Amino acid sequence: MKTVAEIQQRIFALRSGGSKFSIEPMREFARELGNPQDAFSIVHIAGTNGKGSTAAFAEAVLRAHGFSCGMFTSPHLLKINERVQLNRENIPDEDFVFEFEILDEAAKKIAKKNPNLSPTFFEYMTALAFRYFKRKNADWGVIETGLGGRLDATNILSPKICAITSIGFDHMQYLGNTLAQIAAEKAGIIKEGVPVVCGILPEEAMNIIEQAAKEKNAPLYRLEEYFTKEPQFDTTMSAPYQKKNAALAFLICKILGKRGCFEFSEALAKDAILEAFWAARWQKIKLANGATLILDCSHNPEGAAELEKNLEILRKENGGAKPVIACGILGKERAAALLGVIARHAKKIVFLQPQEDRALTFEELRGCMPRGAEVEIQNSTVCELFPEKSRTSAVGANETLVCTGSCYLAGEVLSRISGIERDGLEDILPKTKKGA
Repeated sequence: MKTVAEIQQRIFALRSGGSKFSIEPMREFARELGNPQDAFSIVHIAGTNGKGSTAAFAEAVLRAHGFSCGMFTSPHLLKINERVQLNRENIPDEDFVFEFEILDEAAKKIAKKNPNLSPTFFEYMTALAFRYFKRKNADWGVIETGLGGRLDATNILSPKICAITSIGFDHMQYLGNTLAQIAAEKAGIIKEGVPVVCGILPEEAMNIIEQAAKEKNAPLYRLEEYFTKEPQFDTTMSAPYQKKNAALAFLICKILGKRGCFEFSEALAKDAILEAFWAARWQKIKLANGATLILDCSHNPEGAAELEKNLEILRKENGGAKPVIACGILGKERAAALLGVIARHAKKIVFLQPQEDRALTFEELRGCMPRGAEVEIQNSTVCELFPEKSRTSAVGANETLVCTGSCYLAGEVLSRISGIERDGLEDILPKTKKGA
């Protein structure tokens, strides 16, 4: 049996191939593996933002009802094992290696028959999750799409219910330049007769979802029809948007209960939601030097709008004082919205460059700043910003540092302050749109 280090080298090799926007390679891969995704019930979640948090809430509710529950998400923060969890425990290294070797043998058989169908990094990870959940006799799998929905590797599933958390501008080079086009890609997960639950979407996007649901005879449940006011779900996560994610997960499970999948208990669901957690989503961490670090993953225009709400609340909590904000951003199309918000609320901005090919340089970040912004800017590195474990050089005791702009950056910061080495095994996207 190969070692974890050997498997990681194989994964690095897979990453160089990018992603394929076609569902056929995944279908072939699953067939070769005996279609493990058919062995458990599935909640399938797509959306621009909120997928991971909604998945974590839904998983917690299902587990509270006595089920063994798998969860597949991406990207990860520290270790690739985070992507495949069973009952909120990361897949152990020995199981990861065991499953990966089986996948590799199946992939070799496919490559001999048709090299064009050779699975990619994300397809390996998707298949690994399906096989692991089947082997461990999971009752449910909460599965998050990687990118889009229609051509996503996860879209070979036959779910009990689908969910679309939000629609906003992101990955436009792959999904389209309008909300309608992006919504059409996300709506690709809707299946014949399978209920679909939607978060609060822009009208242009909702119109597309409604039409897709009608064409597939899929019952459509809109969050605002069930929670006409701001959802009042208590969670361990302080960001206001988490109440909407929690409400969406609650509604998902309530509908499953109504459809006879299990006996749904509102009390159990609310208790589970209260205990659920998803890291780096406005996560407050007290550092050893008395400073507060807020770790965030806002990385697109829709996320920027929520970031602004959170920063406004933070300033009220701090008597109007502005925090220091550190940010690293992937892609110029994301930077303008994020930096516009950050410039309004930061007493100082610290630019960082995540260790990712798409990360903007310091010069590019400065070029994306809003005109006339009067705020101090400093270039730095994660190591300089956090010179020791659980300490920051950016702010002192009783002061706040907000770190935002990318999930990849959040992982680097978590690694630095915790002392846990980060594996760097992230998704590599193709530079051009394929098969869409």
